Amino acid sequence: MNTAKAKSTISIVEHMSGIGRLKLRAMSALIVLAILFSLMLFSPGLLSSLNRSIDDVSWRFLASPDTKLEPVVIAIDEKSLDKVGAWPWSRDTLADLSQALAHYEVKKQMFDIVFPESKKGDARLKSVLLRNDAIIGQIGFANGEGGARKGAMTHALSNVTCGAGTYPASGFLANNQSLQDVNKGHITPLIGPDGVVRQVPSLLCLDGLVYPSLSLTFKMAESNNTTVAIEKNTSFWGPAYWLGLSNDSAKVPVGDMGELQVPYHAKPGNVQTYSAVDVLSKKIPPELLKGRIALVGGTAFGLGDVLPTPFSGAAAGVELQARLVDALMQERYVYIPSFEALMLLALVIALMLPSWLFKSQTGGVAVWVYPSLVLITPLFLFVVKVTLLKTLGAQLQIAGAVLFVIVTNLFFTLIEYLITLRDRGRLMVNLSAGVYRKNCCGFVMDFFLKF
Repeated sequence: MNTAKAKSTISIVEHMSGIGRLKLRAMSALIVLAILFSLMLFSPGLLSSLNRSIDDVSWRFLASPDTKLEPVVIAIDEKSLDKVGAWPWSRDTLADLSQALAHYEVKKQMFDIVFPESKKGDARLKSVLLRNDAIIGQIGFANGEGGARKGAMTHALSNVTCGAGTYPASGFLANNQSLQDVNKGHITPLIGPDGVVRQVPSLLCLDGLVYPSLSLTFKMAESNNTTVAIEKNTSFWGPAYWLGLSNDSAKVPVGDMGELQVPYHAKPGNVQTYSAVDVLSKKIPPELLKGRIALVGGTAFGLGDVLPTPFSGAAAGVELQARLVDALMQERYVYIPSFEALMLLALVIALMLPSWLFKSQTGGVAVWVYPSLVLITPLFLFVVKVTLLKTLGAQLQIAGAVLFVIVTNLFFTLIEYLITLRDRGRLMVNLSAGVYRKNCCGFVMDFFLKF
């Protein structure tokens, strides 16, 4: 008789515990989702900061020592400053540098340099740059630096208007009027809250006109394009917008405001760099430069054109431009998918649903399951992120999904512990005296199980 009663009591407790666990798991998941949505609404900086950190780790993990950039950097480095003289160099010296690059038969010359002041030798520099079909830089202030204006912005796109897919700017540092005919592209970086540059505006909006970036200007020149089309992405998997060039079938993926992600596939030391003074003195073997894309810019620390990167170090701005030009040459783009939140939610549910429902009608989950998921699932999400970044260029923002997995599984672990204590108390009391005295865990669990 006592044995039958005990078995009946155990069966009832197991059945009620299974139902209770399922309800509590669902409630816990909803609570965690509500917390994450509140963070997104009222403190978006926290998730953004976590995503930036995860992005940086993924680049450090992914970057290969074997990946070489196609463009070469002609560096105005300490060696060049020692031999030629302090910066800024004369216009004649820069014209000589352009002529030396033409002597080497480089495919394209680009200068990550702005010439705002009129100086002696501007006429010769203009003539040489036009003859060599060079591209020079101009800067728009898109990071809240203010509305200062110097020089004259030129080479705006004729068929694009400000709006979706373009990034607003408030001021500029441009070239003097004598160089207005030389082709240009802006070299404006987007500096993150932590000082790291992870993206640049492909199209900059200033005073109702739209200016392409240096890398996009190069892409247009290579494909003989004078127009750009901004197309909203309509597919489930893709960026916010595409930039289309009429004479090029390839499209460039950009964000809501035209942000172009900087690809960091190559480690910093993989950018082929030659000293400008060696180019001027023609000491470089011709085969190293013939047919290459040459980007001229300052790398000397004292020139101030140094930007932090995800590799826990700083790099010259001209290296950043080399990465962007290489991306457009190789079509090795990086973008954030439009519907990544839905994809991540579906992936997390698919991964965790079996454990959430496991033994829901017959008892609890083994004590090791949920703590294991806290470690395994975020690691799996990171592997998925790195794999998609490497194969498709898709940069998933997984911080919210990782937090959801960790906090939810910690909730589930606590639930299992509290329900086990409650059920143990019920069973022991029923078997011994037939009276159930609620302890603190019983009160807590029974309160939630009423809903």
